[in-house]
Amino acid sequence: MDNHNLGETLISSGIKVKDAVVEAKDDMVISGHFSGKIVSSAKITIHEGAKVTGLISCKDFDCYGVYSGKLDVCNMAIFHSNCVVDGKMNVGHFSAEDGAKISSVLKVSGNRSVMAEQQPAIPAVTLKK
Repeated sequence: MDNHNLGETLISSGIKVKDAVVEAKDDMVISGHFSGKIVSSAKITIHEGAKVTGLISCKDFDCYGVYSGKLDVCNMAIFHSNCVVDGKMNVGHFSAEDGAKISSVLKVSGNRSVMAEQQPAIPAVTLKK
């Protein structure tokens, strides 16, 4: 979780970003607080201790922290044991570890080549843990 690659965007612990719009081509790691919109053709990771609110549209998603908002993931979304997620999710596939707290309307649609933000969301499943 602590290995950072070249080309990766990092919002460090202790940093607060409000009402931002981010477009990214490389992986993005959030360890601080972020509110706004993120559109990425790569992977978004929310570290433990981080808090993110708003829209995220990305290829892959890993959550160890707290996320609230609308989530569109083309491929895989992984919710780790200590994460807390609330909102509306449209994902290709997902995995949730025991202990993950998820309160969401969830649509699982298989891998997609087009970001879900461009497709109508159809609620399919409600998960509460």
